[in-house]
Amino acid sequence: MTKLLDPRLLAAFVEIVDTGSFTAAADRLHLTQSTVSQQLARLESAVGQQLVHRNARPVQATVPGERLAGYARRILALEREAQAMLGDPAGTQSIRIGLPEDLVTDQMAAVFRACTHQHRSVRLDITTGLSRNLGERYRAGELDIVIVRKRRQ
Repeated sequence: MTKLLDPRLLAAFVEIVDTGSFTAAADRLHLTQSTVSQQLARLESAVGQQLVHRNARPVQATVPGERLAGYARRILALEREAQAMLGDPAGTQSIRIGLPEDLVTDQMAAVFRACTHQHRSVRLDITTGLSRNLGERYRAGELDIVIVRKRRQ
């Protein structure tokens, strides 16, 4: 079974490599030097390889450590990106709108764009089609708002 790499352990490892010191890494992470050492030991146990030369001053990555450092930085960057994305309310409220194709103009698109810029949490999902089909989709609950053309009788 493959073990997952704990981001906290990766963060400690990257700080050790970047600072060249367990103590400096601990200061940056607001942890004790002992905790940082333990985290590195847990990561090394998980990957089955020594990742740093502990006796070197400054502390340096081993060859496997150098290889892992690049991946660790990317994993940590993706985690920060995911956290930022989840913290951004943009597009979290969907409004499904149905319009006949001939009503969709550049001016209407500009109005929709202005609306979503002013109300970042709103995402407008626009569907175009025939009025009859849009009406059926509205009645089926697939669309929140529809604008349809009705034939004169």
